[in-house]
Amino acid sequence: MKTFDTIIIGGGIVGLTSAFILSQQKKNVLLIEQRTFGHDGGSSHGDGRMTRYAYGADEAIYLEMVKQSFVGWEKLSLLGKTQLVQTTGLLNFGSPNSIHLDELEIAFADSKIAYEHLTASECNQRFPQFHVEPNTEVIYEPSGGIIFADKAIQTLAKLCRGNGVTLITGERVQSIIPHNDLVTIKTQAGTNYIGKSTVIATGGWANHLLAELDVNLDLEVTQEQFAFFRSTGDINHAVGAMPNCLDYHTDQPLYSLAEVDGNGVKVGWHHTGKVINADKPLPVDQNALEVVIDFVKRRFPHLDPNPIHVKPCLYTNTADYHFVMDRHPQFSNIILAVGFSGHGFKFGTVLGEIVASLINQTAPPVAIDLFTLGRFQKSDSLKRRVTA
Repeated sequence: MKTFDTIIIGGGIVGLTSAFILSQQKKNVLLIEQRTFGHDGGSSHGDGRMTRYAYGADEAIYLEMVKQSFVGWEKLSLLGKTQLVQTTGLLNFGSPNSIHLDELEIAFADSKIAYEHLTASECNQRFPQFHVEPNTEVIYEPSGGIIFADKAIQTLAKLCRGNGVTLITGERVQSIIPHNDLVTIKTQAGTNYIGKSTVIATGGWANHLLAELDVNLDLEVTQEQFAFFRSTGDINHAVGAMPNCLDYHTDQPLYSLAEVDGNGVKVGWHHTGKVINADKPLPVDQNALEVVIDFVKRRFPHLDPNPIHVKPCLYTNTADYHFVMDRHPQFSNIILAVGFSGHGFKFGTVLGEIVASLINQTAPPVAIDLFTLGRFQKSDSLKRRVTA
């Protein structure tokens, strides 16, 4: 039976970027995806995902990862001969003296990231797609943008195939069996695959596989949702003309992404989904949708508040909303890349490099102490991050 250098379980953004980077290193890689690439039941689908430097002053690691990811997305765009990221700006809204906005301003100043502090009047005049009340604080990040998520996933799959990665779809992994410095992967189809190393990048389906390996992270899977709204007038709401936004007037921020390919403006409410079994999706949460519709009525004067359609997205959350990227404590050839807690996609290219470094036992592109398993041994000291 053929032995692969690495078997990656999960074909979302982390699995695909990891496979691509390893294939560039001439590794013999197998990737197994239980459904299809970009399926809408997981966490790596949709026309657009926000990319931004808008992280707090105490989250310098993410700022550095954003810087590196922009470089990675540009390289992928060149290799794939298609634009995967477009700058459109980001507006951060909050109440006067908002802690979130204060932290952003400190982080931007410390990292020398360009930003502007706008009055509500200046914001409304400059960006007529929005209406903000007179007492609203506004921080504008001109470098904010959109990653074309579906296009990125398909581009990565194409590049992986071109580099010789074996891609299998429609086959679910049932168990992972480490033995004699190798790992056997058993699927529900009754097929066995053998690899020198394995990456678990299964998003909302990770808990079962981890528990079999005596890793109990108790990841919380939630079904978030977002809706699309069409414009009603001549104001341009397309990417490149309209900024994205994060609005911190609520406990969890509401957000919007500019329109991509005429699909409507995407609006959602971050980290407010219900806990679910990833195999048993729920119907639309009408109460949460009403909050989003009310937000559209208040904040977007030129959008029809009746949604075109509503779509789900899974978040797989750790206890502190930081990632898990580490080796298995007993089997160093099993890599865990899970728990991206609703803010991982933008870092996709860097996450793949981190996975490759863990497999190759080389220095990662950024320090990953924050993402190790050891922090869960002191669960009472974990602090959940609160920014988007």
